[in-house]
Amino acid sequence: MAESNKKPADDTDKPKSDDEDDATMLQQLMSQFSGLFGSLKSSDEPVAKDPVLKAFDLKTAAEYMSKCSNIVVMAGAGISTSAGIPDFRSPETGLYSQLEKYNLP
Repeated sequence: MAESNKKPADDTDKPKSDDEDDATMLQQLMSQFSGLFGSLKSSDEPVAKDPVLKAFDLKTAAEYMSKCSNIVVMAGAGISTSAGIPDFRSPETGLYSQLEKYNLP
């Protein structure tokens, strides 16, 4: 009687789906970096912090930003239109409503 060299099938022999691969990779990353975020967990006691700005006006914001070396501004839709810069979808003034005027498809 000849012996078979085949191993018994187990879960590691089954092909994994992309979702399973992604989930496994995510679990591995989370376990590797779990110690980095331990101090970010909230406690029951609120932490009192001094306010960054003394007042909420343009002058105070400008003074604070003049002391900063890296500034990132995140703004939503509409900031350009309030400054008079046309956007794409505004009725009558947006580029989409003026495609024919500029000979655009």
